[in-house]
Amino acid sequence: MSRGNDWEKQIKDAEAHAAKIEQMRQNLQNSGDERNLRVEKEVPVFGDETQYKLTDNTGARTEIHIKDSGNVEARGEQAELADHVAKGEKVRPLSARPETQSNIRQQAYQAIDASVLTEAEKTELKQRVENYNFAGVKEKPDEVVESLKTAVGRQENKEQEDAEKIQQYRGVSNKKKQDVPENSARTANKGMMTALTAEALKDIADKGR
Repeated sequence: MSRGNDWEKQIKDAEAHAAKIEQMRQNLQNSGDERNLRVEKEVPVFGDETQYKLTDNTGARTEIHIKDSGNVEARGEQAELADHVAKGEKVRPLSARPETQSNIRQQAYQAIDASVLTEAEKTELKQRVENYNFAGVKEKPDEVVESLKTAVGRQENKEQEDAEKIQQYRGVSNKKKQDVPENSARTANKGMMTALTAEALKDIADKGR
């Protein structure tokens, strides 16, 4: 093979390789449907790769790196998606696995369990989280969980303040607080906390209806 032909072959091979990598990137980008899978392209840290963040409808997150060399690396909850990307296929979330829950759902359930809600309210709220489509909303999964935790913490931190308000509503002066049964104030305060926290948490998870 002449040097000219060899050079021409190298150019064609390079063009074919670049086209293959670009097709992988396009197929991955086009896999996002905002219903079952959200695909977000990230600004690459290094010049030899393109990064994507995937969020499926359960909140499971995966980070995929497509390198200019053609190597595909994946980190996160569904790293096996890298095999589909490397083959140039469109990817589909692997969320239909009843034996596992996404990390973000587990965090949401923990926040609910730590709240002052009744068991019936906790069950109802967990069902809403179960039905919540993390791929179809603008909020990041972490933001949803942080909102849950904030709602719980805000009500728990107001416990003393709410107790004093309840006493004032009942016409109890500060001088006579020691005459009010402590358990009575706590019981009333807990009821108010439960109602307020339930309302806040249900508002956050309302899209799970």
